[in-house]
Amino acid sequence: MAYHTLSDLTAGYITQQELVELTNDDRGDTVVEAVWAGRVEVVDAEIDGFLGTRYALPLVTVPVLIKKLSAQMTVEALFARRFPGELPETIKRMGDQSRALLDKIEKGRVTLGIQPAPAANSERTAQIVAHKPVFTRDSWRAW
Repeated sequence: MAYHTLSDLTAGYITQQELVELTNDDRGDTVVEAVWAGRVEVVDAEIDGFLGTRYALPLVTVPVLIKKLSAQMTVEALFARRFPGELPETIKRMGDQSRALLDKIEKGRVTLGIQPAPAANSERTAQIVAHKPVFTRDSWRAW
């Protein structure tokens, strides 16, 4: 499940034309959704790595903050794909800020406003109750 959609990406982070240029290797005029989806998969797995220590995954509802971070990190990943080693400073800074915020979420300094995963309780122990056996060696001797 992607944390953002193509329309989320073009609504506030990059233009449709930039998205075409970043995803279409044949210099066509359409967005290659497979390229976008491949970057989203990697970015969302990275986000899950941060969230998995504090929240139950998959998220039932995607908070707006996670949608934003996913879109920003995907833009960074698309630029890095198209221009390896030549990432614009603003795009690099956006990715760095997104990861810093995810780190704060992981450490509990920023909350998503959703129920965190239940913490493990080391004080709980299992209790085993053994019932008296119905058949024993002595009861079978009569047979």
